[in-house]
Parts: sequence; C-alpha cells; structure tokens
Amino acid sequence: MEGAEIPPDVKSGWGIYILASQRVNVLLLVAIWLWQWMLKLLSSCQLDVSTVIQSRKPNEMVLPLSHAQMQRLSRQFAVRLSRIIVPLQLIGLLCQSWAEATERSSNLAQFAILLLPLIQFVIIVGSISRNCQIINYCIKRILLIETSPRPMRNVYILLSDTLTSFTKPLIDFTLYLTTLFLSKDVLWTHCDLLISLFPLNIRIWQCFREFYLGRDKSLLVNALKYISSIPIMVCVWHSRVDPEKHNSNVVHWFQCLNSCFTLVWDVRMDWKINSLRRIRKNHKTSQNVIFPKFVYYMGVLFDFSIKFWWIWTLKRPDHTILFASELQYLEILRRSVWVIFKLESEYVTIRNLATEK
Repeated sequence: MEGAEIPPDVKSGWGIYILASQRVNVLLLVAIWLWQWMLKLLSSCQLDVSTVIQSRKPNEMVLPLSHAQMQRLSRQFAVRLSRIIVPLQLIGLLCQSWAEATERSSNLAQFAILLLPLIQFVIIVGSISRNCQIINYCIKRILLIETSPRPMRNVYILLSDTLTSFTKPLIDFTLYLTTLFLSKDVLWTHCDLLISLFPLNIRIWQCFREFYLGRDKSLLVNALKYISSIPIMVCVWHSRVDPEKHNSNVVHWFQCLNSCFTLVWDVRMDWKINSLRRIRKNHKTSQNVIFPKFVYYMGVLFDFSIKFWWIWTLKRPDHTILFASELQYLEILRRSVWVIFKLESEYVTIRNLATEK
C-alpha cells in the first residue's frame, strides 16, 4: 500500500482524543445509541413511532414492528455493535499513543492505525445493512424516493437528511482513504469534496423527483435549500487550488445564507412550528402538540445555536470553543433533536388526518 504514513494534516485534529480517520465510526455508533434514546424518550411522551415510520419492506407479509419492539431491537443492536467497535477503538488509541511515544513503532502498530478505521467502518455499515432491512431497502432505492405511504417517505427523508449531517466526517474519512491507497503526491485530488456532495445531491434529486410526482412547489424551495450548500464546497475547493486569491468573506456570506435558510426550513416546514405562542395555530384540533411549549423553544434555540456555531468560532485561533472538531459531534446532536421534532410533527399530522376522516 502506498502512502503508508498518515500525513500530519490528516493525523492531527483529535476531537475528544479521536483521530479524524476514526471519527465517522465513533459518530455512527453515537447516532445508533441516540436513536435508541430517542425511541425511549418518545415512548415516555406516548408517541408511537411505529405509526410514523415504516419498519417493513413493501409487500412483506410480516406484521410491522411495534414501538416497543423497535426500542428493544435497537438497544440490542447498539449493545452488540458497541461490544465490537469500542474495543477496536481502544486498540487504535493505544497503538496511536505507542507510536507517538516512541520514535519507531512496530509494523503491527502501524498496521492497526492504518486499517482499523476501515475495518470498523465496514463492520458498522455491514451490520446496519444486515440487521435493518428497511434501511437496506431504502438505500438501494434512495434516488427513487417513494412518496406514499407517508411512513415510508419518512424513512427516506430521515435517512437522507441524516446522511447530510455526516458530510464533514465523510470528508475526513475520504482523506484517510486517499492516504491509505494513494501516494502522497495525489493526496489532494479533491475526491473528498466530491464525496461530500453525494448526500446533498441525493436530497436535491429526491426533491425534484417528488415535485415531478406531486407538483408541490415547496419541494423546489427545499431543493434550493440544499443547493445553497454547494457554493460553500466551491469556496473550499478554491481555497485549495488558489489560496492567495481566496476571500474568506465570500464563504462566510454563503454560510450565513445556508444557515438562515436551513434554520427557517427546519422550524417552519419540518417541525411545522408557525407560532411562537401557540406553536401550531392552523390545526383544527387542539391536540396539535405533544411536548410542553418550553421544549419547542429549547429545540429552536439549540438548532439556532448549532446552525450558527461557525460564527461563534470565527475569532477563535483554532476555530473551536470546546474541543477539536466539536462541530461534527454537535451536528449529530442537532440532527437528533431535528429527528425528534420531525417525528413529533409527523405524528401530529397523521393523527389529525385520521381524526378528520
């Protein structure tokens, strides 16, 4: 394998003592545990997730999973996967510490540092694909999003939008792969930026497809929301190829536009919060919220804080407040909050539609 030594720009950047190459695996495991926690939280609020998301493939002659079954199976899966990934993470950290403490580390330690992130990634993705058939089904058809029934569409949306939150970890992981399989001379091939565009392009395509099927013009606005992220990627590319002419103010304006756009869409369209006083004022029924009002306020505040976190770090020398690569971890937490309110709004919508019938 060429490029056997991880260069400093990829090797540096420990976030809570996690190497950049390992971060996507840690965040995937965290996301799996957060999903289990979300199911437990929503269950305590009497919100039945099984009515909001589909747990079986279409035409599968098996009863759908109940909320309790989802919660039990997700916990079992998280525990089983943690028993594999956590020891591998610890081995990787020990090998890295050994390599940094000694001038010459063994070939076995170097081998572990280089290959463990890839091995863990394959194990996690393979386990998800093997144990969750509905995710496996949707991934294979992710561009052919099914708009009906509504619970099936929700699975596509949750999966695709969650993928966009892993953009930066995927960039780091792609850089790691280039150091693993390519020579140092071709490290900066910008393939990491192409990889980061995949989640955005998936959502853009889904929006256009849904518009084609249903002619809902709001989907074009939603597509524009994702398109607003592309100029940021272009600015990153320009900063690499021509750093002397790169103007950071331009990318900041694009970031501000994207943050404002996505925040408004999260609150107004995904969470359906259209009134600060009544939360949802246009519903005919009074049962239009599940949580206490202050929970919605806290959700909006948290979403705002993370969306504009990059502003709070502009004047910091290392662009961090808490620890290295903090925003990647905070983004997964923000996405979890988004999922909670998204499921809640869908639950209210489905319940109200059933009541009206």
